[in-house]
Amino acid sequence: MGKVSKNLKKIRKEKGITQEELAGKLNVTRQAISNWENDKSQPDIESLKLIADVFSTDIEELLYGEKRNVGTTADKTKEKNRIKIILSIIGSLFIGIGVVLVFFNFWNDFSMPIQTTFSLLPLLASQAFALFVFLKKRDKLQWQESSGIILTVGVISTIALINAVFDMYCGYELCILIDTLMCIPILFVLNSVSPLAICYFLAINWTFLSKNIIAGAVLFILISLYIFYLYKRNDLRQKYAMWVGTLSLVAFTAVSSICIFDNEISNIFVAVIAVCLVLYLLSHNNCDLSSPFKVIGIIGFSATALFYSYFYISEFSYSWKISSAFTKDEIITKFILLLIATVFIAMAAFIKRKDFVENIYKALISISSFLFITSDLIFSLTKVKAIVLIAPIFIMINGILIIIKGVNDLKLLYINFGLTVAFIQLMEYLSLFSLNLILFGFAFVLFGVGLITINAVISKKKRSNTLVAASEVTEK
Repeated sequence: MGKVSKNLKKIRKEKGITQEELAGKLNVTRQAISNWENDKSQPDIESLKLIADVFSTDIEELLYGEKRNVGTTADKTKEKNRIKIILSIIGSLFIGIGVVLVFFNFWNDFSMPIQTTFSLLPLLASQAFALFVFLKKRDKLQWQESSGIILTVGVISTIALINAVFDMYCGYELCILIDTLMCIPILFVLNSVSPLAICYFLAINWTFLSKNIIAGAVLFILISLYIFYLYKRNDLRQKYAMWVGTLSLVAFTAVSSICIFDNEISNIFVAVIAVCLVLYLLSHNNCDLSSPFKVIGIIGFSATALFYSYFYISEFSYSWKISSAFTKDEIITKFILLLIATVFIAMAAFIKRKDFVENIYKALISISSFLFITSDLIFSLTKVKAIVLIAPIFIMINGILIIIKGVNDLKLLYINFGLTVAFIQLMEYLSLFSLNLILFGFAFVLFGVGLITINAVISKKKRSNTLVAASEVTEK
């Protein structure tokens, strides 16, 4: 700790402050200042904070003799590059859309030869720009991403214009399929991640329109190959691709379930919850929220389960026995769906089995979520209303487990999310009993007070832990 004594003495002299003056400002004796500067004793963390305030500096300068902004320059440069890439993508998208809108405004005033020429112009212009970037600006990410989005807009515009010029009337569904097949190669040829979301949107949209789940899955896999291509890169583009791919997987599951199960809404909910649960199981144990598997997984199955629980509660009467029954085919369908979901959940749990040793909450949350979706099959078989009352309890347990996990890790985001899930489920559950509005009002007040109190307590504990950690650093 000799550095602290030397730095303290050096900064004090630079500021033109005597030991007596410094002692007076810190409410300590002059001998204490002398002992600190002669390395006979060391100031504690609170004294270091006061000294830093007096000298208008920070603790780092007292400890190390300089303000250590480790990684600051690199981080600023990285942040600037991110902003450039994002702005270039947004700007290119607006340029492409703007040009298309201008053409459409004057479209009917042109003769057919001119329309034909103009219909090819977006594709030719975007290809020329993409070729220029590929040859001259390949190492510039903002140019690379701009060329990708502009070429994508050019392809889609040209297909739509040609369809209109020649009165082909091939239909919206076929146009979407052609758009998808034409845009997928752009990802790989230009190595541009910006068209990824558009490709997924086109593929999911075509799957919904055509009801062809197998062909839609093939398109989805072809697009996802680009994410595997980027997988080993730990940069903004890879993270963006992972987030878009994960969100698209959940959306594709929902759309496919709608196509398969039609109006059987419970099966759609079960499929989406199962996929989100698999994502959560495959996530890492660390608290890094930049990973989409954990965030989308836990938010996805919690939000979907809350909607499903509301459907449970609002759909049926308050009698303890439901008169209507599912047909044999419907029950078999539910059983097969649950069996498939169980297989995937079990596989994910097996792959991440070591995580359960370190994170028991992950195992408990997964079990609780699985029991919730299992209750749907049990309800279908028994038609006992008690299942409707028991199923939401699993969601409340999930919320409580997330709260406990957040308290242990001092993560306010987890705590607030868990509180919200538990509270919403509790309100849905209590709505069964037609309680007085006053009671609901008190429930909201208690929730608000609890939210504020818990956040204040955890924030205080986090600050205390930070000070303790800093104190340990000074002792070393």
